[in-house]
Amino acid sequence: MSITKNSELGLLYNSKEMEEQIALFDLQSGCDQDHAEVNYSDLYKYTDEMEAFLKEKGVGPGKRVVLAARNSLSLVAMLLAIWRLRALAIPVDFRITAKELSNIFHRVEADLLVKSDILVMEDLEEKLAEKRELLFSLEGIAKKGSSNSRQASLQPEDIDDDFPALIILTSGTTGMPKGAVHSYLSILKNLKELSSLVSLDRSKKVLMPLPASHIFGLEVILIAILTRASTIFCDLEPKSFGTAINRFEPEIVAGVPTIYSALLAQGSSKINLKKAEVLLSGGAPLPLPMAKAFEKEFGHRLNNGYGSTESKIICLNIEGPLESVGRPIPSVVINIVGDDDSILDDSKVGEIYIKSDLLMTEYLNQPEKTQEVLTEKGYRTGDLGYLDDGYLFISGREKEMIIVAGNKVFPIEVEQVLSRSPIVQEIAITGVDHKRLGQIVKATIVINDEALSKGLEDSAEDKAKAAKEQVLKELKEYSKENLKRELRPMVWDIRPLSKPLPKTRSGKIDKKIL
Repeated sequence: MSITKNSELGLLYNSKEMEEQIALFDLQSGCDQDHAEVNYSDLYKYTDEMEAFLKEKGVGPGKRVVLAARNSLSLVAMLLAIWRLRALAIPVDFRITAKELSNIFHRVEADLLVKSDILVMEDLEEKLAEKRELLFSLEGIAKKGSSNSRQASLQPEDIDDDFPALIILTSGTTGMPKGAVHSYLSILKNLKELSSLVSLDRSKKVLMPLPASHIFGLEVILIAILTRASTIFCDLEPKSFGTAINRFEPEIVAGVPTIYSALLAQGSSKINLKKAEVLLSGGAPLPLPMAKAFEKEFGHRLNNGYGSTESKIICLNIEGPLESVGRPIPSVVINIVGDDDSILDDSKVGEIYIKSDLLMTEYLNQPEKTQEVLTEKGYRTGDLGYLDDGYLFISGREKEMIIVAGNKVFPIEVEQVLSRSPIVQEIAITGVDHKRLGQIVKATIVINDEALSKGLEDSAEDKAKAAKEQVLKELKEYSKENLKRELRPMVWDIRPLSKPLPKTRSGKIDKKIL
C-alpha cells in the first residue's frame, strides 16, 4: 500500500472536512494566561512549511532529525513533516543539557538538530562547532515559514508501504544511549488499536501534559491527531494541570501517578472531572492506595497501562481488576517465561515477553543489544509479572532500574557522573520506594577526603554534623551541575573511609546488602 491523500495513513495529511476542527489548545505559556487555539487547517499549513524547510536542508528517506522542544504546534508539524519525507524523528527531553544533547547528536549520527528557543545553551554551538550549520531554532523555522511564499508539495508522493520513522532513546545520555527504532506502519497500527479502546473521536478533548520525547506522551498526541480530536497542551505542574481540567473539561486525560496524587490532594471540590471518560496513567507503577482513594473521591477510576520504549503501549486497563495493567491489545501476545525458559501457565510469575509486529525493529547500531532482547518468544522486557484471565499483572521490574515519577533511571548513569566528584571514593546507586514519586534515587557514598572522613566519625556530635553537612552541600551542588533533576539522589548515605561498601566475592559492590 502507498500513502495517498485519502488513505488510512491520513495522519500525515489534512482532511478538508475537518479543517475548522480545533486541533490544539496551548496553555504552556502559563496557566493563568489566555490560551492559543489552532485548527487542523493551520496544523497542516505549518506541516507544509516545515516540509518545505526540511527538503531545502536535504532531509529525505533515512535522514535523522533530533527534536528538542516542548509540546507545541510547531513540534507536531515538524514531526509530521519528517514522516512525510520518510525520515526518522528523534524526540528528546526539552529539559536536556547542552552536553547531553551534543552527545545524543553524535551518538545517533543525526543529520539535523532542531531545538526550541526555550533551551538556553550558550555552549551548544561550541560543542557542535563542526556541525553548527545543522543546528536550527524551531521557532525560527516556524516564523520564517509563515512569511515565506514557497509551497510544499501538497500532494503526497507514493512511497513504500513502510519505513523507519522513529528513534526513541531508552537509556541515559551520559553513557551510550540505546535508540529503539520503530517503523511508521507499526506506529499507526498501534495508534488505531489504542484509539478504539478509549473511543476517541473528533468530539473529544484530550489533556496532554506529557512530552513527545516519552513514548506515552507521543502516542497519545498522535492518537488525538489521527482521530481528529482536540489536544490541550499544558505543563505537568499540578497548578497548570488542574486549571486546564477545570477550563476545558476534557474527556480524556493522560498523566503519571504523581500528577493524579496532586489532584487527589486538591479534591473534587476544586478539580472538575465530571466529563472525564478515561484517565490514562502510565510511566510509573500506579500506587493502589492512591488509585483507590482517587476513585472514591472523584468517582472515576485511573486507567493503568503497560508498555515500553521498545514495544510501545500494549496494554490498557479500562475495566479490569485495578491491580492489573489490562489485557494486551489484539496484535499483541504476552508470554510469561520461567527460569527454565519455558512458557508458564496463568497465575505463575515469570519474565514478561511481548510478541507482536508492533515491536521496535532494532536498537540503533547495536546488533548485539538487539539480539539480547528480541527473541523467538518475543521482546524480553526484564519485567516480572503473570497473566490471569487474560489480564496482565506486574510483579516487579528490572533489578536495578529506578522509576522516578515516570522517568527511567539506570544506576550506572548516576554512578558514572558522581564518581567523577573529587570527594567520592566509592558509590552505589539504588532505588527507594516513595509514596508520591514511585521511587527516588539513593546514593551510598564513601568519601575519600581524610579530614572530612575523620569529621564524620568525630565523637563530638556538632563536628560530625558539620562534616556531613559540608559533604552533602558539595555533592548536591555537583549533582545539580551535572545531572538532570530525576537523576539526582534524594537520599544520601555518607560513609567515612573506614566503612567501605560491601563487596561480593568477585569484588563487586553488593547492592543486595545495601
